Amino acid sequence: MMADTKLNPFAGLAAPSRAKMDDFAREHVVPTLWPSATLTRLRQRYSTLEPTGEHMVLYAVELEGSEQATFVTLRFGELDQLERIFEAHYAGPANGARRPRPVLLAEAGCLVEPFPYDWKMPGLRSAADPESVRPLLEAVGVATSTAFAIEALRFRPGKRCVLAYHVDEGTTVIGKALERKATAERLASILSQAQPQGEALGVRIPRLLALHREIGLVVMERLDAHDLSVELRTRPQRENQDLVERAARGLAGFHRLQLDVGGDRQLSDELAEVRGKLESIGTEAPLLAPPANQILDDAERRLGELPSPAPKVVHGGYKPSQAFIMGDHVGVVDLEGTCLGDPAIDVGNFLAVLHRDAALQDDDRLRRLAASFLSAYARASGDVTIVQRARVLQSIELVRIVARKYERSPSRYLHEGSRWAPLRLLDEAARCLEAA
Repeated sequence: MMADTKLNPFAGLAAPSRAKMDDFAREHVVPTLWPSATLTRLRQRYSTLEPTGEHMVLYAVELEGSEQATFVTLRFGELDQLERIFEAHYAGPANGARRPRPVLLAEAGCLVEPFPYDWKMPGLRSAADPESVRPLLEAVGVATSTAFAIEALRFRPGKRCVLAYHVDEGTTVIGKALERKATAERLASILSQAQPQGEALGVRIPRLLALHREIGLVVMERLDAHDLSVELRTRPQRENQDLVERAARGLAGFHRLQLDVGGDRQLSDELAEVRGKLESIGTEAPLLAPPANQILDDAERRLGELPSPAPKVVHGGYKPSQAFIMGDHVGVVDLEGTCLGDPAIDVGNFLAVLHRDAALQDDDRLRRLAASFLSAYARASGDVTIVQRARVLQSIELVRIVARKYERSPSRYLHEGSRWAPLRLLDEAARCLEAA
């Protein structure tokens, strides 16, 4: 059973408050891993309730004297299961480890994994170790200096990690560590196919540098630009319409790629995935599930009235943070989900992100940018039916975002009720669907 002691922040609760979780990390986790260090900042970056009943929380920890934050994963679950994981993956000798090692806080029912330890991604330790990566880089002509350093940019425990390899002063390449070797191999294949084609279509795809199959690591060039989500926050508003229209034209070019990727991903598949998320939530969130299911029912009826286009190469989750405006080209990253499917999946995903931010920030300007993006894509692609399909997918994705926010932080819903901000996205989704 899950440990039920006063140290376990989940004891007697479906989900503890963020403050209670932070107190647990501050009082029990940080002193255990770094007993002599001074904590300067603690940020909860990600949390989720797994289908197995395991609660997982990812923290970014900043210590006095450290140049960058480090990640720590906390896994709460049944104590006997956590003990089996610890014995199988971490019970051996330390062998002079320079980093803090995982610990099992049995009295709290918590497995603590300091980065780069992740029992679901054992190859991550090698991918984040300069001495392990250096030979791989130098074998493909990427010289490293004595200043070679590795920075973790994004991390989803058990899934993937994006690493910046600062190989020399002013020179950085990107490593993506993935849970499955097959996923890494597939990403490498997509990059090698797409990069040479993309240039002629106005699309900049990172060049593949190396694949390390055994540890699930793909190394690629870094796109030297800020992603569009940063540009939209920092550039003058008068420039934003042009930026999103260029992102739309770049996406239309991406959809013209000819890749051997397989698949036939349709809007009905997206809807079925979101229904599955809502089923897992069940009756735990009465303010969320009923209206969300009603939106999906309406979306399903609307889909039955729309034609299904011939499949094209789709990104699978195109959004501003994955687009880079680079002169006459648009850079596109995170291609491991690329497959054949309905282009409305990508267009609708992009629209959903802008409408999400518009609803949560009460910023109608972002809705206007979304409309500009949709019009620009329709013109560039010549697809006269994309508008309705993209708006239906947009509503489905907004429901997915709400369900995902609940999964990652159910405590906020439980504590805030009708004041929980993501519920506003359901109203946004219903309005988008009315416009389809």
